[in-house]
Amino acid sequence: MFNLLKKKLVNKYPFFGKWIHYKFNLEWEDNEKDHELGASYDYDDSDLLEDGDWYKIVKSILTEREFFEIQKGKFLETMGCTGYGTLNADELIEYKKFGVIKNYSDRFTNKNSGVTKNGAKISRVFESIRKLHGLVDEKDWPWDRDSFTWNKYYANIPVNIYGKGKNWLKENNFNYQKLRNAGHEEIKRGLRKSPVGVGVDAWYARNGVYYSVNRANHWTLIIKQNWGQNYIILDSYPPYIKVLDWNFKFSFPRIFFINKKEDKWNMEKINKLRNEGYDYIIRGDKNGEFSKLTDNGLIYIPKIQDIADEIAEDLKLSPEKTNLMLKYLTQEKKLKWLTEKGYYELKK
Repeated sequence: MFNLLKKKLVNKYPFFGKWIHYKFNLEWEDNEKDHELGASYDYDDSDLLEDGDWYKIVKSILTEREFFEIQKGKFLETMGCTGYGTLNADELIEYKKFGVIKNYSDRFTNKNSGVTKNGAKISRVFESIRKLHGLVDEKDWPWDRDSFTWNKYYANIPVNIYGKGKNWLKENNFNYQKLRNAGHEEIKRGLRKSPVGVGVDAWYARNGVYYSVNRANHWTLIIKQNWGQNYIILDSYPPYIKVLDWNFKFSFPRIFFINKKEDKWNMEKINKLRNEGYDYIIRGDKNGEFSKLTDNGLIYIPKIQDIADEIAEDLKLSPEKTNLMLKYLTQEKKLKWLTEKGYYELKK
């Protein structure tokens, strides 16, 4: 409790950090399996945004859902900035790369990363996502900011929720690289590939611009660099969009990668569905994701309107008819609704 009080005091009055020190383990494991930007690896690290402007991606997502998530509750400071910042990066990349809006459970990742009241080691967050636990949707392991306490937020996770994270790992490759330094040129280069996760000194502002005063005590996400002027970040504390001084001191700069694994399909079961007349499947437990049944397996369909474009000319101009289309496809046994168990039975 005393450590949290010191944290709140230094966060409100940053200059006190010269004399008041609180425990916050914003650091890395000694055995971190990390990589340097510029090396060659077995995942796609090509540029995603030539101009490095992830702020425009944030604004695009905001037209469809509320993107910002605060890491604090009414009775709780989660100390989970490492999870919130990293998942924000993943969600931005998936939107840009795959055209899907995801909302993953920060609570799930923070629990699995060993977050304590003294903070977290960031590499544990990365390794939890990369190879140990994967990710689950927010709806699968949510939390109530108006009522949750520390013990409720960090309660044990049910086995079936862990299973959903393992299924995520079957479909996705998550990885990360460290920038060679936190200089302007290197961050500019990194932003072409992903938002840049950084350790910062939170938060001291003058006239709406934030400056670094002490050591890094918070993890957040650079989403835009205005050369010679400032940096724009996406944060887990309001205001969620912050403007940082051009000479702000960053620590631990990292970038991220998400790639889909090559699927191996059980063609015997897929062809059985096709022979029964089905053309599409929908994953009812997975936010209603659609796929098309083909000779080579399943082809993911990111938007329901793509199905409309395939089956009916008039639906191209009438998005409001999609509910009728779903009803028609279901009644005609063209669309098969599957549980997650049923979906994974179509995979080898």
